[in-house]
Amino acid sequence: TWNPKSKSEPHAQSAAELVRLAREMVDQFFEMPVNVTDDMVQHLTDGLDSQFQGYIAFVSSC
Repeated sequence: TWNPKSKSEPHAQSAAELVRLAREMVDQFFEMPVNVTDDMVQHLTDGLDSQFQGYIAFVSSC
């Protein structure tokens, strides 16, 4: 997981890592041997959106 060490840390690599982790999560989510409901997809996208918004807020505060 991405863990900022300081506001002076380079962010491009962290953004790439965040996207990579999100892709892995989505892939694993749809590989689960369960019936995926619309609500489950909505919760996944809400969680990912929250993570990206938090990262964007951190980067924009630098």
